[in-house]
Amino acid sequence: MDYFAIINEVNNRLAQIDFAKIWPGFKCLTFAFYDDEYAYFHNKKIKKPKQFIGNSAIFYNGEYIAIWYLKELPDYDIITSKIVHEMFHAYQLSNGEKRFPNEFEALINYRYNLLNLTIRAEENKILYELLDNYNAAKYEEFLRLRKYRHLNYATEYNYEAAIETVEGSAEYVELKALSCLNIEKYQTALGQLKATLTNAENLLQTRKVSYAIGAAIFLIVHKFIREDIYTIKDNREPISNLLIKKTSYVAVNKDINKAISRLYTAYITDYKELISDTITTKKIVLEGKYKLKAFNVYDPKYYEGYLYSTHFIMYENDKNEDVVLYGNFIAVVKDSYIVRLYQI
Repeated sequence: MDYFAIINEVNNRLAQIDFAKIWPGFKCLTFAFYDDEYAYFHNKKIKKPKQFIGNSAIFYNGEYIAIWYLKELPDYDIITSKIVHEMFHAYQLSNGEKRFPNEFEALINYRYNLLNLTIRAEENKILYELLDNYNAAKYEEFLRLRKYRHLNYATEYNYEAAIETVEGSAEYVELKALSCLNIEKYQTALGQLKATLTNAENLLQTRKVSYAIGAAIFLIVHKFIREDIYTIKDNREPISNLLIKKTSYVAVNKDINKAISRLYTAYITDYKELISDTITTKKIVLEGKYKLKAFNVYDPKYYEGYLYSTHFIMYENDKNEDVVLYGNFIAVVKDSYIVRLYQI
């Protein structure tokens, strides 16, 4: 695969995007593709640096850059929009973004609650409607539901709001970049976002649904509300907090959504079965006391001390070195330390 030809195609498309129009102050930044052996910049190929992990924004060679793991020929419009997403994270980091979610704290403290999930599903239904047909009364209803959850489910709300702000804004920027390149592909991506909002199963994939929720909020506020949502430097308020500041608190009384209750019961039952099968039949690959350094935050599962991480897990060994293991794992975690690790 000719990585330099792909980079050229991406650069041609980046030139079509007015970055500052999408987000004031945003501009095109350095990016690189990489595979298992090499990293490819616009004018050079190097051995893959150790810090090139996942699709992300990292600090490299004195600047924040976007990186993307690429193994097959991409759709050029789509991959360009994905690179812009990671460029925006680099832009956030270079501007001192402080609102990133605390993944380790959420791992231990975030809990699914059926009323909270029921209300969040109602919020998502309203966002879906507002994307196509803005209604001020509906928007105020959305804010009231948010205000209630902010005060009654603070741990869960704060984690979700952080993701919606940091990742939702990047998802929003990605969508706007795609709209500059191919309107039909943008409409398809927007349809996928709407489907994510309305699928109740996604409420049990907090990070996935929060990307979509955040992007939807930014799309609606940008188009209809016109509030200042763009300040990053020295801003510690998630976008949701900014929007609900003037909203009066109203108690919410709702019956538990029965479909969500069934989904949650099945979710816990399936995970308990996976844990039981794993500790009974799978090999222990690590045992002792090793500090957990990283896991796949996009879709982890955690229940009574058992963490499920797909694709990789990182820990600190006895020599204070970071070690990355690739695959799917269940880790027995105590006080942020792995005491036993199974590979699935």
